[in-house]
Amino acid sequence: MGCCSSKQSNNGLIDKEIGQDKQQDKEVKKLLLLGAGSSGKTTFFKQLKCIHGDGFSPKDKSDYRAQIESQIIEQMQKLISRSREIQEEFPGEYKHLCVTLRNMLSFFYFIKR
Repeated sequence: MGCCSSKQSNNGLIDKEIGQDKQQDKEVKKLLLLGAGSSGKTTFFKQLKCIHGDGFSPKDKSDYRAQIESQIIEQMQKLISRSREIQEEFPGEYKHLCVTLRNMLSFFYFIKR
């Protein structure tokens, strides 16, 4: 007899836990985000994490910083190489900007090494 009653009490505990789990599951909002590659799904979730979560970890910040710096350098290289391809003389007021861009590019190369 003792075995039967303990089995029923275990079932009651399990049923209670299942009920609690169902209640918690009802409170959770779920989202299925579909989209083609490079459509911004990951960016969307990163923004949600930053806004509503605990933000970015120091490692994430370091990784993003490296990516951003790399992209800045890459775009500066394209800008400077394109200006050389065109071989246009910049108007007087813009010549100093071209020189500044080239100096910045040299500086970034120096830092990157």
